[in-house]
Amino acid sequence: MAELTAHIDEVFHLDETEQERILAYLPRIGVLISHLVHERAELMTKFDAIATLAGATDTPRSTT
Repeated sequence: MAELTAHIDEVFHLDETEQERILAYLPRIGVLISHLVHERAELMTKFDAIATLAGATDTPRSTT
């Protein structure tokens, strides 16, 4: 508990207006992240195909 108490001033507190403003942006941020993940997946598929055509036998790939 002492570890939490030592960092209590690092927590941000938002009033209701600020919370509403942030909540209004969350769906847009979610869509943006979804598009970025989708685009990355498409690029990785293309890169894998290029590596295969180039004769690469092992194409390590991060799943993150």
